[in-house]
Amino acid sequence: MLAKKDETERIEPMEYYDIFTPGAPPKERRFLVGRKEEIERLETYLLSPGIHPIVVGPRGIGKTSLVQQILDEQDRSVVTAQIEANTVSNFDELARCICDDLGIDVHNVSSTSHEMEETMQAKGKLVVAEGQLQHKEKTTEQMIGLSGKEISPQSLKRLLISSNTNAVISLDELDDLPGESDIPVKLAKLAKSLSNQSKWINQKFVFSGIGRDAHTLFGGHLSSQRNHPVIFLDPLKKNDFMAFFSAAEEELGISIPSPIKNEIIQDADGFPYYMHQVCFHMFLCHSKQSPSAIVTDYHYTEGKNKAFEDAFSHYLRKYKYSVYRLSDLQKSILREIVVPKKRHHNYFELEKKVARINNVSVKEAKKAFRKLMDSEYIQYRKSDDTISLNDALLKPFLRIKLNIRGTGRQASLFDG
Repeated sequence: MLAKKDETERIEPMEYYDIFTPGAPPKERRFLVGRKEEIERLETYLLSPGIHPIVVGPRGIGKTSLVQQILDEQDRSVVTAQIEANTVSNFDELARCICDDLGIDVHNVSSTSHEMEETMQAKGKLVVAEGQLQHKEKTTEQMIGLSGKEISPQSLKRLLISSNTNAVISLDELDDLPGESDIPVKLAKLAKSLSNQSKWINQKFVFSGIGRDAHTLFGGHLSSQRNHPVIFLDPLKKNDFMAFFSAAEEELGISIPSPIKNEIIQDADGFPYYMHQVCFHMFLCHSKQSPSAIVTDYHYTEGKNKAFEDAFSHYLRKYKYSVYRLSDLQKSILREIVVPKKRHHNYFELEKKVARINNVSVKEAKKAFRKLMDSEYIQYRKSDDTISLNDALLKPFLRIKLNIRGTGRQASLFDG
């Protein structure tokens, strides 16, 4: 049985880098704002026999933070493991990583299998009418050595059954696997088998990755979602961000002017990663200046600039170089996409608008759209002829690059 650890541990004073953590989950639950319902659901699923939940959402929305919070709150008797699926080459390597983290020796391990035997006990001559089925559990124990063999889903299940270790295993980045990977199909088989054998399994799995549903992570191989409920993380709301800022200001004893907070919230578009990036660098700049109880526009501007550089070296690194080579026409297209709050735009209407405001032909505008599609900045949905950003996390950072919400705080980074 999984258990939560005692939450009465002493809390040390926090610095800005303990609160604004773009490269890691928050250190305390109070800074994981707007996720109360999702945390409660995940906790419930982990206490439910046979349930192995799936956490999905767009990049930078807080999936890893949510799962990490649950892992951190487990009792010390519960082993926790986090494995990024895109760091291993195949299911066999993934299985060995899981066993290694759980202390399971794959070289010499005793495997116990369980099955139910049915025997007929007759009470008279009319066996069919008066017979009664007796259920008896049959236990078979054998030695399995897998040091030189490939570990299959069935083998891994037997290894887990052989272990009495209570554990929660997080498997992340399941969306970022090559098309030829055997991990999705074999993981789906393992997930089904674990749920069917829940009586003998002391471990719980949490699967996560970028997407909207289980199909995105398992490629349609998951036969049933009954035992694998999906928790989808929506963008945070304004009140969630304000609650975070209030807690941060109280902890640090430093005030963030309302105009700066409001602009960060508006530009974040619901993504906590953006807020963490900007605020981390904003307070880093503030810490290098003379001590002050308030951050300024200068700190904020520097924070945005540095946040952009960091984001395009990490989550958005595939655009790291191309973003500096965008043409004026391509920037005009992106500006029209990232300014409104809506995420999808009619392609043909936008094509004509861009051509008109830039005084170019529709043919030239079409070429610019095509180049952005080829570079994976935008995607076209044929079913309704709409255009949207290929990665929703691009939006807040492109707003920095395009100097949108011109408040006089900074010049466009495309200039110079």
